[in-house]
Amino acid sequence: RPPRSTLFPYTTLFRSVSKQLAAKKSLQEMLERWEYATCKGSECYQRHDFRSAIMYFEVALSNAQDGLKQNSNCKTFLRYYTLANMNLAHALTSYKKNKHE
Repeated sequence: RPPRSTLFPYTTLFRSVSKQLAAKKSLQEMLERWEYATCKGSECYQRHDFRSAIMYFEVALSNAQDGLKQNSNCKTFLRYYTLANMNLAHALTSYKKNKHE
């Protein structure tokens, strides 16, 4: 077995790589949660269930915000944030319009 001093650079390297993989997995999970919430929100919107659509679009917006906090230079999360905001605004407008009818 080699002395501990010669193992140090390798253990540091492996720890660094495992942290990067964990962060990448976390970002992937956020993207998947955003996609799920957006799809469910769209389904609810198509059924004219605007309350549920608003709830799902808020979840999608929250996931996009979390992604931006973790990786602020990621264009994907910026795009997802913008789309979630637009979906939410549209669902709110439709909800208010139907509420008054």
